[in-house]
Amino acid sequence: MHGGGRMAALLAVAALALGGCGGFGGGVTSLAGVDCSGLPSGACDELTQQVQAGVSGQVQSIAFTCRLASCTRAQGAGTALVTLADGSTVTRQWSYTGDPGPAPVPVCIRIPLAECQAAAAQLVDNVPPSKRVIGIKISCTAVSCTAASGEADVLITLGDGSSVSNTYGWMPAGS
Repeated sequence: MHGGGRMAALLAVAALALGGCGGFGGGVTSLAGVDCSGLPSGACDELTQQVQAGVSGQVQSIAFTCRLASCTRAQGAGTALVTLADGSTVTRQWSYTGDPGPAPVPVCIRIPLAECQAAAAQLVDNVPPSKRVIGIKISCTAVSCTAASGEADVLITLGDGSSVSNTYGWMPAGS
């Protein structure tokens, strides 16, 4: 979240446009044992689907490891250790080339810049790397959006002409 611990909770991220778990055409299935440490969450969703599709047998867990200095929305490569229900394991190589550019500067309406930028960074991380983000608009929907608390509507526009609508909220730690 946001520096200094001021932002304690994401109140709601409810994708409305593209459907599926995670809000982007598919998302991670009900598989509980997925470890995507070091991967953008949108990449985790896509890779989990790909790895599960290529394995015969019931998948119990998947542990992804990035072999690059950093796996980003622009690129990633590594291995996936797949554990099946019978205890056997399978190792799969994976890689992707995604959205090469940085996320665009968000348009912030009635929301402090720091909170707007934090919301944009967090929500763009949820977009699969195969989707190019070309616009972000974040508008306060609360009576007042401050550094301490608020709620905003988020519209992320993608390169294919589609968009994703979300709600993003923040409040002080311990609230």
